[in-house]
Amino acid sequence: MTDKAFAHDPDDWQAARRVWSAAGVELPDQPDHQHQSYLTHLKHVAGTFHAAKASTEADRTRAWSLADVADQCRELSDLLGEIDDIAFARIAGASPVPADQLLADTISHLGLLEAALINAEQPVVPRKKAHEHNNVLIVLLAMVYEQVTKRTPSVTTNPITNEREGPLVSFVQSFATNFLPSHTPVPSGRTIQRALKIQRDTPDPLADA
Repeated sequence: MTDKAFAHDPDDWQAARRVWSAAGVELPDQPDHQHQSYLTHLKHVAGTFHAAKASTEADRTRAWSLADVADQCRELSDLLGEIDDIAFARIAGASPVPADQLLADTISHLGLLEAALINAEQPVVPRKKAHEHNNVLIVLLAMVYEQVTKRTPSVTTNPITNEREGPLVSFVQSFATNFLPSHTPVPSGRTIQRALKIQRDTPDPLADA
């Protein structure tokens, strides 16, 4: 029975067939419930990749860090604590609420915000390296490849041409072509091999984003 979830976008299914065929997995011409997960896996990778890339690019271009804001919270809190009686009287005359409560609440909230900023997950400082997002993509695809095919993701070296090749290489490159047409360049065999090594050394698919 054809899965209605795919009826509106047959191009996605055909793209999934091409990607899995590159890994030696042949899918039927039309989607069905039995094979629905094959496309779902690929879409999940594409979505995760886009999210990781957007997050890393935002961290790279942001002119300030969470630590910078935490420092400013602490500095402002210290400064508010040094307000003298004359300055306090002027604030009280201009404040629509009791000035002592206003200052106490502000200093308290600044302390809470500073603690939250300090304890928030801090991104690794992104390296300004072209196409670094490929590592995330490759590791995620390697995980899907292993889950579906039950084969260990690996790259072999052609003894004659010295080219890195294998089903995983073809799978990753086909995915990039079919699901990320605007992402260039398509990962090379060497790039895929290097990403797998990084994964072995640091088992976190987003750690090197």
